[in-house]
Formats: sequence, C-alpha cells, structure tokens
Amino acid sequence: MVIIGVDPHKASHTAVAICGDESEVAKVTVRREPRTYQNSPHSYYADLCRSALPGHPEQRYAQQRLDRYRRELEVERSLGTPEGRRAQRSASTATRESSETPALSHRRQ
Repeated sequence: MVIIGVDPHKASHTAVAICGDESEVAKVTVRREPRTYQNSPHSYYADLCRSALPGHPEQRYAQQRLDRYRRELEVERSLGTPEGRRAQRSASTATRESSETPALSHRRQ
C-alpha cells in the first residue's frame, strides 16, 4: 500500500508517497507551474466560445482548460493575491449585471 500526503504552502506544494513501512518512495515539490493561458497557444475567449458549441471538436478540451483556469483563480482568490482580488471583483460585476434587478434601479431619487 502506498500513501500520498500533500503539504500545501503559499509558495510551494510538496507531495510525498510512502510505503506501508513508512519509507519514502517519491517526493515532488512544485514551486510554480505555468498558468493555463499564460504563454499558451489557446485563448480564454476562444475557449469560452468553443465550450458553448455542442459538437465542436475542441469543446471538451476548451471546457477542461476553462475548468483548470477557474480552479487557478479560486486558489488566487483564497490567497488574497492581486489577481484573486481582480477575479473576485470581475465575478461580482458579472453577477450584478446578469441579475434580474439592475443595480442602477436602486439609485436614490
């Protein structure tokens, strides 16, 4: 039996695999990995379009990239980074704009 433990930190994540006798089998530390759309041939906006087109040959892959990007932004938001705060503001604005009652209808007379 192999047990895998993960030690997450703000600057890095370390995963260690140990055997039943508690000897270390493998250890991996990730300090930084490329972001989904950073230096990528894929476009966030093109992926939004592709993910909304049933039957498009790239639909599944576009949705997978969008899901990964969403998880990346959730981590950034939970850490309170500038990018996380920007994503939170953007999500709040999008939610307000798509609500049934427009935000502008609440102005004082």
